[in-house]
Amino acid sequence: MILERNCRICQEPFTYEVPDHAPLWLVTHDPPLGPSLCPTHQAKAAETEVLERRCTDLREHNIPLDFWHKTFDDYAPKSETQAAALLATRDEWRHGVYLSGAPGTGKTHLACAALMSAPCSGLFVTEAELMEDVYRSFSGAGTALFDRACRVGLLVLDEMGRANPTPTVRDRLHSLLNERMNWHRPIIVTTNCSPEVVREHIGEAGLSRLTALCAKRIEVVGPDGRRAT
Repeated sequence: MILERNCRICQEPFTYEVPDHAPLWLVTHDPPLGPSLCPTHQAKAAETEVLERRCTDLREHNIPLDFWHKTFDDYAPKSETQAAALLATRDEWRHGVYLSGAPGTGKTHLACAALMSAPCSGLFVTEAELMEDVYRSFSGAGTALFDRACRVGLLVLDEMGRANPTPTVRDRLHSLLNERMNWHRPIIVTTNCSPEVVREHIGEAGLSRLTALCAKRIEVVGPDGRRAT
């Protein structure tokens, strides 16, 4: 049975099919209980739904807005180490990746691309943001960001070494790395700090766990992409 109604957006008439065995009330109901959008607007509504769902996922992953559109395809390596970082984050993130180097070499770009393409739960967080939430939790104002960081399938810990080096920071980072190591949960770490600063920041025990977590450790060298744009 072919029925006709007007699209609720453009008001243009369109037809749709109802099974011959459909009950009479379904056919005679006012307004009709069939589709309310013409095929063109149904397709647009589906695209909008997909986009909204994607935006929700990105917000839940805590990925910064500037990196929502970043992919592996639009990363253009300018050096051998940038090419190695691309391969590591794209193909070997399950084994853990540690990217160090100067700002603007694409470390966060690649980490976010890996997070957005990974078929598992994920979270992006800077070390400073994570530690701020830890301190807020002492007064009951935290958002359980630390617990999420421990348990998600893939964690991106950005800008390691940026938080003020206090005993609390070292203790929490040790606990985070230990939890993820014990449960074999991969992590991608980015830092602008030297190995000596990172060692001092997280301690020998923390460094041991970080080494165990990140099979791929690359010092990324290349031009500052932010200045180039």
